[in-house]
Amino acid sequence: MLAKLNPEQKVVVDRAIEMRKSPSDRDRMMFVEGPGGTGKTFCYETIYHLNSADGIETACVSHAGIAASLLPYGVTSHRKFSIPLEVHGQMVCKIALESPEAEHLRRIGCIIWDEVCMSDRRIIYSVDTLFKQLKNNTLSFGGVQIIMGGDWRQTLPIVDGVKGFGVTNFVIKNTELWKSIEKFKLTQNKRAQEDPQYAKRILAIGDGTNYIDEKRRMVLIPNKNIERRSDRALADWVFPNVNLMNKMTKNSALLTVDNKTALRLNEVILDKLDSPCREFLSLDTSDKDNGMAVDAAIFASETPSGMPPHRLRLKVGAQVVLMRNISIEQGLCNGTRLTVDEFGDDVSSEYFESITFIIYFFQIIHCTVNNPRHNSPPRVYLHRMLLSATGKGAKNCGFKRLQYPIRLAYAMTINKSQGQTLERCGLVLHSPVFSHGQLYVAMSRVKKSADFKLWHTRRFYSPKDDDYNGIGMLVRNIVYKDILRDDRVEDLLESLKPPAPQPQPDIDEDEDAKSIISFTASSSSSSTSSSDFSDDDDDGDEAMDANTLRGSQTRLTFPKTGALSFFNPIEENELPKIFRKKKAQKNVMMMDVEHVFDMSVEENIQLTTLKDRRNVDQEQGCGFPERL
Repeated sequence: MLAKLNPEQKVVVDRAIEMRKSPSDRDRMMFVEGPGGTGKTFCYETIYHLNSADGIETACVSHAGIAASLLPYGVTSHRKFSIPLEVHGQMVCKIALESPEAEHLRRIGCIIWDEVCMSDRRIIYSVDTLFKQLKNNTLSFGGVQIIMGGDWRQTLPIVDGVKGFGVTNFVIKNTELWKSIEKFKLTQNKRAQEDPQYAKRILAIGDGTNYIDEKRRMVLIPNKNIERRSDRALADWVFPNVNLMNKMTKNSALLTVDNKTALRLNEVILDKLDSPCREFLSLDTSDKDNGMAVDAAIFASETPSGMPPHRLRLKVGAQVVLMRNISIEQGLCNGTRLTVDEFGDDVSSEYFESITFIIYFFQIIHCTVNNPRHNSPPRVYLHRMLLSATGKGAKNCGFKRLQYPIRLAYAMTINKSQGQTLERCGLVLHSPVFSHGQLYVAMSRVKKSADFKLWHTRRFYSPKDDDYNGIGMLVRNIVYKDILRDDRVEDLLESLKPPAPQPQPDIDEDEDAKSIISFTASSSSSSTSSSDFSDDDDDGDEAMDANTLRGSQTRLTFPKTGALSFFNPIEENELPKIFRKKKAQKNVMMMDVEHVFDMSVEENIQLTTLKDRRNVDQEQGCGFPERL
C-alpha cells in the first residue's frame, strides 16, 4: 500500500506514524482535509494496517454509517463510544468505567475519525472526556492519537433550534482543540480525471468563489445542466426506465432540500414500476410520558426525517434505502441502497396462524444489496423494527413506530445523500438551498457534468435569474467562507486571550444606555435588564426593542471551551423569532437567547452587544463573518 501513495498522501501517513511514536507527554492530533476522490480513505486504510503490524489497536469511526462502512472494521462514532442521541452541553458517553466496553477502549492507541466536520463539537468533547477518564490522563483524548478527516465544503452538523451561520459554533474548528491539531490537505483528485472542468466548477461552488451575484449568493448553472419543464421531467431523465434493473437505475437519485418533496417524488416514480404494489402499515405508539392520552392515529401523517412512513408502499424491483445501521461490518448501514426481491408472507404464518401480531411482526421482505462488499450477505431479510422519533411528531410529542427500516430510494434529501456516489443525479429545488454546502454536496455526487441536472421552481427567482444572458440559470449557493479559512479561525481563537485593561468609555445614560446589553445564563437562571425588553407582542413572545439592536454587532464568548463567534445584522426570516422587532424594519440584529444558552458546554455564557465595533474589530483582524 505504501508504494501506491501519492506524495501528499505519503506526507500524511509518514507524519501519522511519526506522531504515534513521539513522546506521550503531548497531544497527538491530526486533521486531513480534502474533497471526495483525494484519497483520505486510502490514507486511513494504510495507517490502520501499519498500526496493526506494530500491535497498535486502532478504532475506525465516522459520523455517518455510509462513510464508516468504507473504513477497516468501521462503525459509527455513536456506536463505538456509546454517544447519546440527544445532544446537549452536559452530555457524557454512556460507558461505565469498569465495564468490558471500557476495558476495550483502554487498549486503543489510535482513533481514525472520518467526516468529523459533520460532528457536533459537544459530541467530540464527550469523547475527549471519556478517554481522559479511561486513560487517567489530562491530555486531549487521554493522550490517544486521533486522526480526523473531512471536507469543510460539505454540510455541517445539524443542531436542533439553530439556523444559519450559528451552526458554525458547533464545529470542532470552534474549540480550543483545533489549535493543537496538525492540519494536512489533499488536493490530487482521481475522480476529477473524468471531467476536470466539472470538478473545478464544483470546487469553486464549495469555496464560494464563483458567485455571479455575491450579495444574493447566486451562482450560474449552465443550460446543459438545467431541466426547465418540471420536476417529473427531471425524474424521467434520471430514471428513463425504472423497470430495468441495471446499474443506472440502482445507483441514481433525485435530491431535494426537504423531506416532504422526497416522499412525494418517491411515490411518483414507484407508480411507474409494472409489478403489483403492496402496502405495509406501521404500528405507532406515543412515547411521551406526560400522563396525557394521545391517539396513535394522529402519527399516521407524520414522517420525520430518518423514519420510514406509516404507509410504506413497495413493489418487487423497488429501490429502497436502509434507515438504520444493521451490520456496518457487512455494509448494511444507514444509507445502504437495496433492491426489493420478494415478499416472504409464508415465513411465519404457518407457525403463528392464531397470533395476528406475531404474524404482523415476522413478515419478511427479501432484498439484495445494490453495491455489495466482499463480505456482504447475498440476500438481506428485513422484518419490522421498533423505531423512535424523539421530540418529533404531532404537537412535538415523541412516538415509536413499528415498521420496516427502509424508505424508497428514488429521491432523498441532500443531507441523506452525503457520502454516496451516483450514476445520475437530479437536483429538485422547490425552495432554494438553505444551508452551507448543500449545493456542493448535491453536485459532487456524480463525476461528470453530463450526469447532473437541476430543476427549480421559478417563484423564488426573477425572470433574469431564470435565463441569465441566455447561457444558464442563477441559483442560490450558501457558503460560510470563514469555516473554510484556518487563518480566520486562528484569529478568533487568539482573541480569546484576556485583553489588557482599558479605560471605560463615557456613556450617555439617556441615549446609549441601551447599547450595551449583557446576559449571564446558567442552567437554572438568567438575568437581563427589564428595560431591554418590550411588552409581550401579539402572539405572546417577549420581543427585544428593535431600536436597541439596530446596527449592532453581537459577540458570543465561551470562556471554558474557547469559542468566539460574531454575528452581523441579518434579515428577520433567517433566524428563529424568539427576539423579534415590534415593527417591520430591515437589517435588525436578532438573537435567540434560548438557543445561545444551548450552544455552551459551560454553565455561563456572556453575551454582549456592542455598538459600532465592526470597523475596529476588522482592523484588529478579529474577522467578522459575512452577512448571511
